[in-house]
Amino acid sequence: MSTFYLPEELVVNILSRLLPKTLIRFRCISKTWLALIGTLDFVSENILNHSILATKSQNPNPQLLLVKSTIQPRCDKHTYSFLSYDTLLDCGFRIPLNLPLRPVLRHHWNLPYPTPYLNLSIVASCDGLLCLYDYTRHSNIYLWNPFNAATPTELEVLPPMTRGHYMLNDKFVGFGFDSRSNDFKIVRIYSDCVAECMAGHTRKLYPGEVGIGKGVGVYSLSTGSWRQVEHDPKMISGILPYRHMTAYMNGLFFWLTVDEDDYNDNRIVAFDFSTEVFNMTPLPDKSVIGLWRSLLVLNGFIAMVIYSRVSDNSGFDIWVLLEFGVKESWTRLITIDPSLDLKRPLLFWKSGQILMENKKGQLVLYDPFTQATKNVQLDGHKGSVRVVPYTLSLVNA
Repeated sequence: MSTFYLPEELVVNILSRLLPKTLIRFRCISKTWLALIGTLDFVSENILNHSILATKSQNPNPQLLLVKSTIQPRCDKHTYSFLSYDTLLDCGFRIPLNLPLRPVLRHHWNLPYPTPYLNLSIVASCDGLLCLYDYTRHSNIYLWNPFNAATPTELEVLPPMTRGHYMLNDKFVGFGFDSRSNDFKIVRIYSDCVAECMAGHTRKLYPGEVGIGKGVGVYSLSTGSWRQVEHDPKMISGILPYRHMTAYMNGLFFWLTVDEDDYNDNRIVAFDFSTEVFNMTPLPDKSVIGLWRSLLVLNGFIAMVIYSRVSDNSGFDIWVLLEFGVKESWTRLITIDPSLDLKRPLLFWKSGQILMENKKGQLVLYDPFTQATKNVQLDGHKGSVRVVPYTLSLVNA
């Protein structure tokens, strides 16, 4: 009986066309395939890179990309520009936002002067709506459709979430769409500062980290009101407040977290806007997770950027989680050498190319297959550039 044999080059070509989850399952077929797919040599990396990066997203491409930037640090004005998704050409439509502190807020918080600079962050973009969060204006949240607003440069703040006389420490905000109820929702994780003080809470916390007295509130656009939701305290314990450590994808909002008892035990927590339930997935082994991390979305997968150190001269790796809840499905996708003039990835574009911010604060397009970069001609202060997909809609905020 003759043995059927396929050349390794043909096997590599066939495997490179499979979906990532299928490719990972095929590791158990034989020791040869495990060696080919499961290790981080050149061939297996090439297979995984091609399989994940070249796979077309099941979701249609957005019409536009929205780019937020500031020209200088601690600036009181943010500029929102729009690029064509297909060509990355500037649409010539820019919206400057400058939010003066309202007198009622100044009186309520006993501030004698307006906040000196704007710290408006994009929480997420979803079906034409942007959720914006202002870190310097007492946790104000805004919903904004720039193409369906009477005055695009003016924002209306959402009603506050109150808890009697307690002061809320709530810098943990997520935004997304509930496909079951056909409704946009905002989730807010908070802690009662007064409750923490009364309980004599003494454990060391990360700056801004949620402590005891935690709660979860959900705002519904259809009702225009907040309500409390049940939750597992362990799920929201240790959520980190940094804006780049969050992501939104297909009705789920993600945060990076740290275990309260072991700072080296890091995880990702996801909030499902349809079920209003939190779920958790572990990160890769401690030996590879580095000192600094951020989250991205890649064609229906969660991706994590891992920096070797917090420095402009640091390189970084991009890992992809192929199956939520399965630690073994983390796969290293790309390594960016410190010698490249690249500071941080912002968004995965077509054909595996990545929009990044370089070390000069410029928006560039990077091709991981050729390592070539192209300037997109939109500049900003270092660390201020943010890019999100945007689809035109008539949804009213």
